[in-house]
Amino acid sequence: MKVLIVEDNIDHQIVLRKILEDHYRDIDVNLADSIGLAKIKLEEDRFDILLFDYRLGDGNGIELIKWIRNRGIESPIIMITSMEDVELAVKAIKVGAYDYICKTEESFNRLPFIINKAIEEYEVRDKLKKTEFKYKTLIEGMREAVFLMNDKGELLYISGSIKGLTGYDEDFFKKNLFSLLTGKSKRIFYNSLIDVAEGQNIEPFIIRFYKKDGDMVYLEINASSFYYNESNIGVIGTIQDVTRRVLLEKEVEQERSRISSILNSMVDQVYLVDERFNLMFANKTLMKKVGNIKKGDKCYKVLYNRDSPCPFCKWNDVKKGFTVRWELRNNAGETYDVISTPLKSLKGELLSLVILRDISKRKKIEEELREEREKLKRSNEKLKETIKSLQDTREQLIQTAKLASLGKLISGVAHEINNPLFSAMGYSELLLMDNYGDENQKEKLLNIIQSIKRAKKIVEDLLKFSRKEGLEKEIINVNDVIIATVALRRYNLKANSIDIEMKLEDDVPPIMGNFNQLQQVFLNIIINAEQAMEEIIEKYKKRVIIVSSRYNRNNGFVDVSISNNGPMIPHNIIDKIFDPFFTTKEVGKGTGLGLSTSYGIIKDHDGEIEVSSNPEITKFTISLPIYKPIHMGEEEYRVDEEGEKTKFLNGQNEKILVIDDEKVITNLLQDFLSQKNYQVYSASSGEEAIEIIESMDVSIIITDVKMPGMDGIEFYKELKVRKPHLLNRLIFITGDTVGSATNNFLKNSGNLYLKKPFSFEEITKAISSISSKT
Repeated sequence: MKVLIVEDNIDHQIVLRKILEDHYRDIDVNLADSIGLAKIKLEEDRFDILLFDYRLGDGNGIELIKWIRNRGIESPIIMITSMEDVELAVKAIKVGAYDYICKTEESFNRLPFIINKAIEEYEVRDKLKKTEFKYKTLIEGMREAVFLMNDKGELLYISGSIKGLTGYDEDFFKKNLFSLLTGKSKRIFYNSLIDVAEGQNIEPFIIRFYKKDGDMVYLEINASSFYYNESNIGVIGTIQDVTRRVLLEKEVEQERSRISSILNSMVDQVYLVDERFNLMFANKTLMKKVGNIKKGDKCYKVLYNRDSPCPFCKWNDVKKGFTVRWELRNNAGETYDVISTPLKSLKGELLSLVILRDISKRKKIEEELREEREKLKRSNEKLKETIKSLQDTREQLIQTAKLASLGKLISGVAHEINNPLFSAMGYSELLLMDNYGDENQKEKLLNIIQSIKRAKKIVEDLLKFSRKEGLEKEIINVNDVIIATVALRRYNLKANSIDIEMKLEDDVPPIMGNFNQLQQVFLNIIINAEQAMEEIIEKYKKRVIIVSSRYNRNNGFVDVSISNNGPMIPHNIIDKIFDPFFTTKEVGKGTGLGLSTSYGIIKDHDGEIEVSSNPEITKFTISLPIYKPIHMGEEEYRVDEEGEKTKFLNGQNEKILVIDDEKVITNLLQDFLSQKNYQVYSASSGEEAIEIIESMDVSIIITDVKMPGMDGIEFYKELKVRKPHLLNRLIFITGDTVGSATNNFLKNSGNLYLKKPFSFEEITKAISSISSKT
């Protein structure tokens, strides 16, 4: 034991030293007669016990105690005082001394006892401190947070790791734990800790927790009970972030569920089998065919009614990592396209995923389809020629200045084209409905139908542009006019490397106007821009026309702008471009009437047309007043919503009469409607149809408008006299949608009518509409 005595009285030094050396065998006594010397010895060496006189020549013992404690020296200190300095000794204890003795014989004799007690207590305190440091270092170094909670639900302790987990420091977390939990997580946490406090063993549980920064994490709580005094049970536990694990588990579960749903939703038969031929999974389609399948059933027994593995089994190839495909014909005469592919289970076991697709019907009709492919191929070639002819015709019609004859010409062309288009589309749809799973064939049929619809759209655009309706106005949407106009020029613009962009505002209100006259205005401006930009092909790398629309709420007008980056209109002529016969084009390339006619049309619509031009852009702006119905001064307009897709509903053996002079049309409708459980009769003229309805009762009549002899209009009049109850069960089909007489008749009759070529969906919807009225 090493002792330092700080005493400036030599006699007291001797007495103290003798007492210590007499009592302890192994003792090293060091002496210092001043505070300065004591400080030097304390900085050079470590002592087990320190004995200080209170009064020293260069200071007092309290100053030395403070110096010692500030230096972190932990040795126990015993103060030596005179009788009259006991109060000062007590003060010394308050600043860090362990005990004190007075300078009396009795006190000196008690010194060894006090020293032993001090050393023993300091050793225990040191061990406790080291142990506390060790466990605190261990706990604070853990990524998990450790907590202690009393039976009142109060946190007694939470390790510093909680800040890394939640963003909240220990003090805040201890005080606000239950206010930080919400909803279901609070109930789970509270009820689980009650169970633990009551002595129950519970599994670790997971709660959702929102961190200080707002992020949501999943925390796993592992808790058990402990006695924090003789009678009270508390809870000790750990908190760790398991967000990544929980999300991964959810992702795995979702993936398993998704794969299972996919397999069960397949129309093909699917099963999984291991190397011992044990079935591990079978989808609903397969179980619907063979009955319930239990995990572990042998595939060759349940599926193929064999007592041993099938000779055609491909397991050996699958084991090598190959995906094998072959055709299988069973005893029932069914043919299957079979695919076997290797698959690893979660445990690493090799499985075989087998997919069986029933191709029996496909095999049966392959020969029929092969013949139809040739017919469709020829029809497709004719259709391409027709489309090309239509495109050429459209370009010629737009360029001609004799607009008065366009309506009649296009009407005739459309009527002649619509019949073969309808025939081609109808038989394509019939083949598509008869298709039994050949995806390649199905894709080809869909391409043909899409081409027919494209041709139909081209015909409709031509008809809209060429329709002569005078100055009759109706409620229209300007965007519809723009889209139809751009469609007429898109091919030419693309061929001339001119981009056209449409920036149309979705919610522009309707206007009162004439569709075809406004289309003529927009078309004149676009063609002028197109011709202007053809002259600057080498000056500009990119040529563009921008057409936009917007609702100007300030003045209640719809503004349409058509701009291009062609050459600037010179200032000296910009005020003349709307004058009649004014043109800057060469003789034979323009009459000078296009823009003046456009100006007059816009004025007739109570609108304005303006032009601005600079070196970067030339813009025409057309402003048209919105339609304001007389309804208490409010603006109203309605946009029809697209209805649900009509299903091909089957009939109830009703009798339908189809009238058309085109035999292919009546044959097509007869083929389709017969499949839908209707009795179908046909007539090639109105006269023949009258004879049929006189001889039998029919439920629905489908008639063409234009036919030799008694046409559809004359038939309607005759029907009104003979069978008036059938008037509202009459459906018109027509390829003539341009003639004003035809249009007026169809509108005034109030009957349903379809424009050729129409789809089976449209004719089904029309028949269903009439049938629902009975």
